[in-house]
Parts: sequence; C-alpha cells; structure tokens
Amino acid sequence: MSPSTKEFSDNFFEFYRQYQAKIPPHKITYIFKDNADRLDR
Repeated sequence: MSPSTKEFSDNFFEFYRQYQAKIPPHKITYIFKDNADRLDR
C-alpha cells in the first residue's frame, strides 16, 4: 500500500472503532455504502 492508502485505512479503522460503541456496525456499513454509491455518480 502506498503511504496515503495506509494512512486512509488506519484512519478509517480508528474512526470505526471510535463510533461502533455509539452507532451499530450495520448502520455504519449502510452510511458508508450510501456515500460510496453517491461518489460513483
């Protein structure tokens, strides 16, 4: 992985760990999927 990809991945998983106690994992997945679909447009 390039440094920017690794940094993104590390930040993503840190974000996920931080919020999974507050937001159920299936809702986090839905939010990211919805946003990924919007980026593809």
